[in-house]
Amino acid sequence: MKDYWAGLSDRERGLLLGCGVLALLVFGWLLIIRPLEHQRASAARDLAAAQELHKLVADAAAEVKQLRAADNSNKTVGSGEPLRVAVALAARSAGVSISRIQPSDDGLLTIWADDVGSAAFYRWVTTLAQERQITPVKVSLQKSGTSGRLRAQLQFEEAR
Repeated sequence: MKDYWAGLSDRERGLLLGCGVLALLVFGWLLIIRPLEHQRASAARDLAAAQELHKLVADAAAEVKQLRAADNSNKTVGSGEPLRVAVALAARSAGVSISRIQPSDDGLLTIWADDVGSAAFYRWVTTLAQERQITPVKVSLQKSGTSGRLRAQLQFEEAR
């Protein structure tokens, strides 16, 4: 290879070096610069799409918050009574004995019923949903020791 290079004239060596440099520039552009430009453009499109999605979600969340506020003002006070009173009255009328009521600072109202029949429990929850538009946000049911009886824990969210 050295003999071949030494056998070339200065002009031929310059042309080969120029072609080599040109080939390196073209390959560098094709293999490095173009993919980086493509990545940058793709990242810009992804950012714009993410910003648009964020705006849509924020607008939807604000709308949901407004709807919940309007719904909760109607839901909680159908007859001017607080949530825990409405739940307790519905439980009494359905024949459910509540063993414990615990309101919390974060607006949740937790109700425990230790020994309740399944028919009475479902009648209570259905009455709350249909007549007072109150539904629990979390329900935990366990089979009680006696047959056909349940131990229930329900969480309701206070209107805000």
